[in-house]
Order: sequence, then C-alpha cells, then structure tokens
Amino acid sequence: ICTNVHFPPFVSDSLFNGQTVSTLLNEAKKIAEEKGLPASITFLEEKNNIDSTNAELNFRMGKLYEAVGNSVKAENYFKKAIDYDLLKFRAPGKINQIIEKVSKEADIPLVSSWNQFKQESKNGIPGYDLFWEHLHPNVKGYYLIADAFLEKIIRQKMISNEDADFGSRLPFEYQALCIPWLDLAYGERAIQNLTGKWPFRNFKTSTEILDQGDPALIQIVEKVHQR
Repeated sequence: ICTNVHFPPFVSDSLFNGQTVSTLLNEAKKIAEEKGLPASITFLEEKNNIDSTNAELNFRMGKLYEAVGNSVKAENYFKKAIDYDLLKFRAPGKINQIIEKVSKEADIPLVSSWNQFKQESKNGIPGYDLFWEHLHPNVKGYYLIADAFLEKIIRQKMISNEDADFGSRLPFEYQALCIPWLDLAYGERAIQNLTGKWPFRNFKTSTEILDQGDPALIQIVEKVHQR
C-alpha cells in the first residue's frame, strides 16, 4: 500500500495541550522567520514530545525536515501524520507490516509499490508527482507499479528470456503506451468529481488534458462520466 505523504491529514485534534494547533504553528512560523528553520523545528520537537499523536503537527514536522534536507525524519513524520489522522481514509502503516509478514510466511513474492515510488520521487518521498490526491496513483504512478510487477516476474523467472525482450520496455510516453485521449481525460474528470466531495475541502486537481481538449471531445468525456 502506497500513499501520497504530501497530502495533509483530513482531520486532526482541534486542541493541542490547551491551545489550538493553528496557534502553535503560527508561533513556529514566526520563530522560523526570526531565527531560521532549525529553531522552528526545535520548538515544535519540544511540543511533539508532550503529545506525539497530533496528525497536523506531525505533518508540519515532516514538511520542515524535508525543507532542511532531512528526508529520513521527514518520511517518519509524514507516516505518523497518516497513522494519526482521525479520519481513516488512508490505511495505517501497520497494514504494510502485516502484508510483508504474511507474504514472507506464505513464501509469496511481494511487489512493493512504496519502494518503487520512493526510487522515483524527489528526496525519496512520494508526493503529487505520482499521485492525484491522497491515494490514487496518476498515469506515471500506475506505469511504475506495472514495471515493478514486470521486474518481479523477471527476477522470479516466471517468464524465460526467450519469451520476451526485456531490454526494450516501453518508455513512459503516452504515444508509446498507446493510451487513448479519452482514457486520460476521463481519469481527470473522475478525480475531479471525487475531490469535489467530502471529505475534500478546497482541493484542486490538475486537469491539463481536459483544459487542452476540444469542446466536442470534452462533451463526450462528460457523457461517458455521467453514465
């Protein structure tokens, strides 16, 4: 299971040790402006030691550590933000631990989309470059998942080298992959519809395919989506 760790928690505690989280973050922002990001991180670390289960605080800590180039701590805090999100719209990290344990015990090959996404992401932290919103991969994301499955199949020797030319895999290009325009546009429309409802708030997704489409074609996309 892989998720967009750059997507903020849906719901977090409204109070933090007697004060609102927004007030706390405003204080941290002021400290960052006056003394720099390291001082702001130290301030929030002290607060986090008091209550380490606040989703929003963990998310902000992840952003700060990423900003100073500490990707290991950033990933750790981003994962905590997902685990402590009060709205369980994303599976907690424990699910991945269970999947890994079961696959090992049953001797079943495991394909890790998380590891694949980390390799292709800036600072090793999967974000909006591979996801639509909090969870669903975009076209590039699904391409990477397919490639991970192929790589595992090759390594497990499920297919012999005589059956396929693995050295000439299709590159990630819409034309090379023969992905129809309608599928790309429909994907944008479907995500646009999904993120326009609860629990999303003021979330705008990219619609570059739809934005460049002919009005007649866009009308076809809308009709297909309505059906």
